Amino acid sequence: MSRLDPSKLARVGAIGLAVVGVLATALAVSRQAPHAQPASAAAASTSLSAELDRCRALGAAAQDDGACRNAWRESRERFLGVRSEARQ
Repeated sequence: MSRLDPSKLARVGAIGLAVVGVLATALAVSRQAPHAQPASAAAASTSLSAELDRCRALGAAAQDDGACRNAWRESRERFLGVRSEARQ
């Protein structure tokens, strides 16, 4: 019966720990459910995008358009993570 020297034993142990770590990471990533946007949020996002596209097409005249100002405000608040209730 042959004996394993300590360096080989340490190498096998390190490889085993690396394999276990990779498998644990793969399992953790696969178990996370993707965050789906609710249908109403997706529809609101689509309508906001359409309004922003309309404002972009207006050019400089969009500065005087109230709907464009509201769309820009909402887009800015979404980007910054500010809620409308918090601003009031």
